[in-house]
Amino acid sequence: MDKHYVCPSCGGVSNHPKECDTQGCKLQGQPLVSCPCSDGRHEGVMGQKDQPEV
Repeated sequence: MDKHYVCPSCGGVSNHPKECDTQGCKLQGQPLVSCPCSDGRHEGVMGQKDQPEV
């Protein structure tokens, strides 16, 4: 996978930096996290944080 960004709560993926826009996600409106994975599993990102930074 090319460089991508993932929401660690809902798993939303983007090819560019942006905020999570998934309705109902507890991190909606928070920035997606850069993900280094090449297999599409996002293991280094998923579940890494479940609360928005304040």
